[in-house]
Amino acid sequence: MGRVLRESPNSRPVFPCCESTLANSGSASSSSCSAPTTTTSTSMMETVNGSHQFKISGYSLSKGMGIGKYVASDTFNVGGAVMTTEGVGVA
Repeated sequence: MGRVLRESPNSRPVFPCCESTLANSGSASSSSCSAPTTTTSTSMMETVNGSHQFKISGYSLSKGMGIGKYVASDTFNVGGAVMTTEGVGVA
C-alpha cells in the first residue's frame, strides 16, 4: 500500500531535514530542504480458477514413506503462475 502525505489547513509538515532550518530562521528555504515526493500505488488482484488432476499410482506404497517425506505433482500453470501440489506421506 502506498504512503500519502496529508496536511491540515492549520499546520504545515515538518520534515527531519528541515527542523534545524526552521528552528534558526522560522522558515524552510528551498535550497536547504525539500519535502519528500508524495506517491501512491495500487495492487490489482484478480481471481483465476484452474484444476489439475494428480493421480498417485501405487498410493498404498506411499503410505510407508515416513515422516517428512512427500509426493509432489509435476508443475502446471494457473493464471501465469507455476504451481505444484504436494501430498504428505503417512508414517
